[in-house]
Amino acid sequence: MWFYNPNGGYSFRRFHSHAMSDGFAPANAQRACHIRVNGWGGANTIPAQSDLLNVKVRGRVIGQNLPWGPACRFKMDANRAACPLTHLMDVPGNNYLSCGATRAIGTGGANLVHARPVNRYLNGVSAAANRYQFRFMAEDTTYKTSATGQYWVNTAGLDPCQPYEVEVRASFDNGVTWCDTYAPAQPNPYAPRWGRMCILNTACAVGGGNQNMTADGSTGQGSTGSPGHLVLYPNPNNGEQLFLSIDFVKEGVSKMSVDIYDGFGKRVNASTIAVNEGFVNTTLDLNGSLAAGMYIVNITVGEDTYTERLVIQP
Repeated sequence: MWFYNPNGGYSFRRFHSHAMSDGFAPANAQRACHIRVNGWGGANTIPAQSDLLNVKVRGRVIGQNLPWGPACRFKMDANRAACPLTHLMDVPGNNYLSCGATRAIGTGGANLVHARPVNRYLNGVSAAANRYQFRFMAEDTTYKTSATGQYWVNTAGLDPCQPYEVEVRASFDNGVTWCDTYAPAQPNPYAPRWGRMCILNTACAVGGGNQNMTADGSTGQGSTGSPGHLVLYPNPNNGEQLFLSIDFVKEGVSKMSVDIYDGFGKRVNASTIAVNEGFVNTTLDLNGSLAAGMYIVNITVGEDTYTERLVIQP
């Protein structure tokens, strides 16, 4: 790992293998991906209030160094660390990915919008933020505040068929104050009061007139209990990605199967998807594998089944 000031001055490289713990366990190859900043000490210690640095990382395999990866920005900032910024969940592949995602309007599990949870470190002790506030901006601005201990809100009250600019901020005192100031002792009028903005799209209501964004719903045909509500969107679809959500899955169900059939009854796509916390909110990568036409999507979740038509229009 290489920390350096692109304008000159500070530059430090450190090799970190899986044999070095730096407080992480177990001693496997993945441990080498973690490093404790300033764990090296001495003259190369990064100051508590540093300049904006670049950081590059490269791997080492059987004694041979790989090429350096792209530079990321890094800054030691004790003031900001005491009240960190956050934004919508943007980690690719995360079950709660919200930045750039689409959500149907509602209050169920599949309608939730998640922030990236943040911690702060004071005197060597880590504390998690216990409340988050979301600002949804379109023609009107809507504020939603999470319940204590949660980093998500639902989409009830938002308008359908609407791209929203969303910003988030965190609180460590149940919303009495928010991380929207830099530091009372060293105020910075130019410091951002909200985290990085992300776009969240709300799905259109059925029959809303915008076919490229329509969220067709289907009620499951289950043998017992009350089934959830299925949403597939966009539908018609361009054949690249299909968003799928079910707002209620019965207790004890951990996975579901998704089968897509063409007009001749031939199965052309099959997937198995994990169920998390009683709901499903995921993306199927079709990757242009389906020709234009009408398809039937059949979903089995435990004892419940869902059937929905899907139109592919590349």
